[in-house]
Amino acid sequence: MENRKFVVWIALIGFVLLLPNRAFAYGADTHAYLTDEIVKFYNQHYGNNQISADLKSYIIDGSRREDDT
Repeated sequence: MENRKFVVWIALIGFVLLLPNRAFAYGADTHAYLTDEIVKFYNQHYGNNQISADLKSYIIDGSRREDDT
């Protein structure tokens, strides 16, 4: 009986390891949102050297495009 439990456990572990691995990612706009929040945080804490609105839009666009590959 113990051998049967052992074989069942080995079979289950082997089955799980052979399943295709799937990665669940976040939405496409998540990088853009996070980048926007990072720029806001930076501008709040480093007021003497702020990121301009034009540069902010380029940075956000770059964070969107880095996922296009």
